[in-house]
Amino acid sequence: MAMIAAAKSPVVLRLVAEGDRFRMRRWVGEPHVIQWWGSRAAADAAMAMAAQSETAVTRIIEVGGEAVGYAQAMDLADDVLPAGAWQADVFIGDEAARGKGYGAEALRLMRGEVFGATLASALAVKVAIANERQVREIEKAGFVWRGLVSDASLGRCWLLVAER
Repeated sequence: MAMIAAAKSPVVLRLVAEGDRFRMRRWVGEPHVIQWWGSRAAADAAMAMAAQSETAVTRIIEVGGEAVGYAQAMDLADDVLPAGAWQADVFIGDEAARGKGYGAEALRLMRGEVFGATLASALAVKVAIANERQVREIEKAGFVWRGLVSDASLGRCWLLVAER
């Protein structure tokens, strides 16, 4: 199974396997994951759209060989994103793995994979204004604030972008 990892990092991104579906469904019911997506329905819809896309990048985040989260990136037709940008979503679903910087490292790995395999001009992340902790993690991954945007699931949110 293909894996993406960085030297000296315990975080690995691997392809989503059929056996991961149950775990992913459990994770999207967690309050901190719902806060990331805006609602469980929004999480289900976004993950289903990514799974059905021929171009989306979907990965399980592993630490020490254990699945702890999920990451995806897609080329979306979204008028608030910079031209040519892909949108990413990353969450740590395993409660014991939260707050350790694994999400930021997974986002760095996803950025590298997207820029290495696509013509994306940038990778963007939308974060609900109230989710300050997530904003700080995304900044650690090298993303910078682009402004406030409106999102159907999140309402007013920050747009953070990493350019190629």
